[in-house]
Amino acid sequence: MLTTRTARECPRVGAACICLTDWQALVLKLLLECALGASSSYAPYLATLPVQPTGPQDEAAFMHPLLWPPSLASSLLHGSFMLPKLRKSLEQCRDDAACIRAALSDHPCGELATLPSDEDVRWAASMVLSRAFYLPGVDDDSDDAENESAVLALVPWADALNHSSHADERSVLQYDPEERCAVLFAHKCYAPGDQVFDSYSPGKAPVDTLLEYGFVEPRSTTAAVDRVDVPASCLGAMPESNEQLLSSVGLDPATAIASLSADGPDPGVLAWLRVASATPEELRTAGWSDLPSADINDRTRQVAYEVMGKFMASQGSRNESAALQRLQLALETQCTAYSTELEDDIARLDVMEAQSWSPGRQHAELTALRAIVSERTALQGSLDAVIAALRAQM
Repeated sequence: MLTTRTARECPRVGAACICLTDWQALVLKLLLECALGASSSYAPYLATLPVQPTGPQDEAAFMHPLLWPPSLASSLLHGSFMLPKLRKSLEQCRDDAACIRAALSDHPCGELATLPSDEDVRWAASMVLSRAFYLPGVDDDSDDAENESAVLALVPWADALNHSSHADERSVLQYDPEERCAVLFAHKCYAPGDQVFDSYSPGKAPVDTLLEYGFVEPRSTTAAVDRVDVPASCLGAMPESNEQLLSSVGLDPATAIASLSADGPDPGVLAWLRVASATPEELRTAGWSDLPSADINDRTRQVAYEVMGKFMASQGSRNESAALQRLQLALETQCTAYSTELEDDIARLDVMEAQSWSPGRQHAELTALRAIVSERTALQGSLDAVIAALRAQM
């Protein structure tokens, strides 16, 4: 396996990796092994990896969103929540590249003829993001199983398996600390000649598989759920006391995420919206009052959790209507951000899925459209559920 530990213990780049985050260290280790070529002990595995793009029109440039030409990303993900997420990931890649170059400047590696470029790091990051597993205990020599931390690991034999959303928890790669090896169980009986699948992560939404793995399964075969995570900052402003309550339980409006599916909003989202829409009187009735920021302590947080628990249920028709209307406005605003109608996207996707798959730009367009349709289906489904709930209150 390639892990942070193998990176930091590497005689060539270990000194540089000590100065880097776990993620950056693994990216650098992968780049080193690629530079070693046939002399790398991982050479057979590295030969199976997609090559680094040589230009914006290279087929390899369309295999993962981190490698897409910027104009293509803006075009395919226009209006989507996926676009700002991708841009943030690209910014992180640039920061990682700068950190890696700085570490290598202080601790040079003769096998790396030149310092890794931004493009080198983006390619390596796309490999780690799409292929590494989180395995508890891999780099831990202790016997304390409860405190084992999950480690990013590139596992060559497991990387040879493709993902299927029909594979369940049994087919998620695990690490056996006694045998000191990675273990996978089949989720069904296979016949000789069948392709064997694993599960990268059960229940992942298409929007997540696109940004992480660079693919989205066909809608006709997938068991994945249409779901989208919406930044809470899109759900409207609120008074300081309401914001203080949410921040006290780790749900700061600037960083919290609202999970929405085609069946409607998550119960936790409704609780968040009820708090955001509560009047001062409703907050006081639930047990919350204004406090100076300096007074936030463990007791305050305990009270905040108790109050949040009360808002998991409806706090009256006024508050419930205000919460639902807040979400309705946010969803209607987002649904108009796309340049096409959902029905047109679905029709276009049906046409594309009837065609033979091919690598390159067509792969990027197809996978992006599958993710867009999934995201929009989740948004529209939640909007329909909100409207129905509001009507039921009349």
